[in-house]
Amino acid sequence: MLGRHLKIKKIRIITYHKAVNRGAIIQSYGLLLHLKELFPQAEVKIIDYMPLKRRFYEVLRALKIGGIDYWANLKRFVILRKDSENLLDLDKKRFSRIIKELNEADLLVAGSDCVWRISKSFFDNSKPGIYWLNFNTSAKKISYSSSAVGSEESLILKDYSYLKSVLSEFSLLSVRDQYTKSVVESLGVHAYVTPDPAFFISLNDKVVYKDKIKNFFLNKSCPVGIQIYNASYDEHLRFYINNNRERGVVALTNNYASDLNLEGDLNTLQWCNIFGKFTFLVTDSFHGTIFGLRHGIPFISLETPGINETNSKKYDLLKSLGLTELYLNLEKFPKNIRCVYERQKDIETRWEKEILPKVSSGLDLIQKSFDDYDEKLIDLFENLQANE
Repeated sequence: MLGRHLKIKKIRIITYHKAVNRGAIIQSYGLLLHLKELFPQAEVKIIDYMPLKRRFYEVLRALKIGGIDYWANLKRFVILRKDSENLLDLDKKRFSRIIKELNEADLLVAGSDCVWRISKSFFDNSKPGIYWLNFNTSAKKISYSSSAVGSEESLILKDYSYLKSVLSEFSLLSVRDQYTKSVVESLGVHAYVTPDPAFFISLNDKVVYKDKIKNFFLNKSCPVGIQIYNASYDEHLRFYINNNRERGVVALTNNYASDLNLEGDLNTLQWCNIFGKFTFLVTDSFHGTIFGLRHGIPFISLETPGINETNSKKYDLLKSLGLTELYLNLEKFPKNIRCVYERQKDIETRWEKEILPKVSSGLDLIQKSFDDYDEKLIDLFENLQANE
């Protein structure tokens, strides 16, 4: 399904594309690739904009200045900066100039990630900002997998009328999760649900890695992975690591001792594909969860402390696919340090016959949700052309 025949010449995306984490680059790159494929005749670019205080926050978070992992974090920072320049087609004009030119665009897209979060945090917007496309333009406005997860309800209620008027200017809305859908529809605007654009990135088993990485996987036939950004459950995860030593343990973050640590060694596309080399994964990352699904490997998606099933994007995704057995909230098992390892054994036992078929069915559902939304997007422009 392509919109090649449509008179769409210029598409611009506004999203979190330059935050210093792989998830930001992945969702931006995935959406960019998809819109280029859907509208091959159009010029598709990402507007190179992020509020100054958000950029400052991302740099502080990434570098963790003074921490024991400073150099690995610095290496990651440099790698991801290069990736954002090399992978993303960025419109690098000054933002004030871009706003003036947006009247020339046919389609303006609010992208994925938590671009619609409203909170009192210094580093977030306390009211709807530029990612809500809250400015006048003759371009058609849509969203693609946007999210408001992490918003404070009091602020949404405070700006209820304004939010409603902003969203009513969108021709089509898709959101990444049920929470955002409920927020949008409480404002009287319909929204479709489409998952994160990370699902659009092609997997490639021909990706080249450094010699130390290639040699490790040549010598270890059943390696397991660990990708943990929060170190609240030290004993649980050390028990998992120690009971997988014979298989070989690969860490994608610096929190835990492993046989191979890759925090500062992987560019974005290498990172997307490294999951396929694991025979099991424990992650507390949303995008780690996505690539566990996409590679069809057994995994556990750990919840971030302070988050639960009612406001979790990981749980929301897995529940929509009927895969909640892959989700684990350790706040419910604070003293059972064996529970991660025990869940691993249970999942591995049931994987091939019981769980993997559900993963395959879930990926089909995800593809259908994208196809349905794209069809509505193409219909929108077909109807506009028919009425010209």
